[in-house]
Amino acid sequence: MRRYSLKKAIEPVRVIRAMEEQWLSVCILLAVAFALNLGQPLRLDDAAFMRMYAKDGSNLWTWAQEYWTTWSGRVLPHAVFVVLMDISPGLVNVINALMQAVCIYLAGMFIINNPGRRRGLSWSMLLVLIMGFFYLGTEHAVLEVSAFWKTAAVLYVWGYAAMLFALYPMLKLYLRGEDSPLTQWILAGCAALYAAGFEQSGGFFAAMGLILLLAAALRTGKISVKALIVWVVGTVFTFFFIMSPGNFIRYSEEILFWFPDFGLLSTGDRLFLGISYTLRYCLTDLFVPVFVTAVGTFVIVCLRKNSVFAKAVALLPVVYYGLYRIYKAPLLYDYAFPDSVRGFTANNWTAVFFGIFHVFLLTILLFMCTGDRLDTVTSAFYAGGLAESVIMGYTPTIIVSMSRCVFFCREILMVPMFCVVYRAFAEAVAFARKKQPKESAA
Repeated sequence: MRRYSLKKAIEPVRVIRAMEEQWLSVCILLAVAFALNLGQPLRLDDAAFMRMYAKDGSNLWTWAQEYWTTWSGRVLPHAVFVVLMDISPGLVNVINALMQAVCIYLAGMFIINNPGRRRGLSWSMLLVLIMGFFYLGTEHAVLEVSAFWKTAAVLYVWGYAAMLFALYPMLKLYLRGEDSPLTQWILAGCAALYAAGFEQSGGFFAAMGLILLLAAALRTGKISVKALIVWVVGTVFTFFFIMSPGNFIRYSEEILFWFPDFGLLSTGDRLFLGISYTLRYCLTDLFVPVFVTAVGTFVIVCLRKNSVFAKAVALLPVVYYGLYRIYKAPLLYDYAFPDSVRGFTANNWTAVFFGIFHVFLLTILLFMCTGDRLDTVTSAFYAGGLAESVIMGYTPTIIVSMSRCVFFCREILMVPMFCVVYRAFAEAVAFARKKQPKESAA
């Protein structure tokens, strides 16, 4: 009989080989998620939802009608939530831990399936990095009200997981021309329906799904009927939920409470306000994913021996975002806020111009210069993640809960950030291997 040796099991080489195995990284991911979620207490809105549901005698249909007409179109995710809470709040903690793990795992799938031909980081290392960014790279106050607060988690975390799951068969179709089994498309349709119940996940699914659908059609020469059905389901229900009577009531109530002058803003003012907030968050809450993406893109452009002009262009976003941490030049970073949105100065306009220019520039670089072919997915995730934040300028939510909205954008930006990290690592390895024979010959 072969004897087990603890000494051999903990040898560095064996540990490294074990980390290459997917099962071990998934176990670590689940262990961390459960450890962080199982002890999470009830918070204010959690108890309020339980009381509302109990008031109707646990009649889900009666509760859903009242919720739909008086408060919000988020009736589907919150209906699932109140039913689970009625069973046991602890069950919601367990499912939330699973959903957080699914979010990280699916983000890894989007990255690992869209890297180009060169091999990059190991799957386990990639998952550990994404997990670190999710739990440690987000401010505790934001994580607390977005990922661990049950009422919000069923929207932000569960909606994000549903969105990525619904998009994944479309991604495979676009990248490899690979059709998924019918069962997976049916599950993707169900996930698209759930994602539609939350405006941010539903809106991103509708936009990204259309891009993948058209890109796959151009690549394969035909439109997938199953992909089209899934996209239509998610898109139609997104607009259906947005148009609920409760949304308009909540919208007007929030305006009166948080932003009484909101009705005086023109469409252009609201757009400018959303852009200003988004560009400011690129320099603060979203700085890490935006700056790492810019640096990684510059590294890739340099390692691929592009022209001096291409390297100079790729350096611009790095300088722009990095300079903010060294010297906050008013001309570059003077964005408008609610109290000044109707009195723009020359500095406001100039700062917004520079900010938009660098967002657009980095999107183009991601599209053209970081992959072995034009990269629709990475560039669309980058631009779409920031666009999600811009849209918040059309609602008074930008005042009261922008940090939660930025959390969702931040998790979308995980995909382009780690795609670039993955490729930069692969390019560095390839560059080192090219140099090695020359040094050996010398």
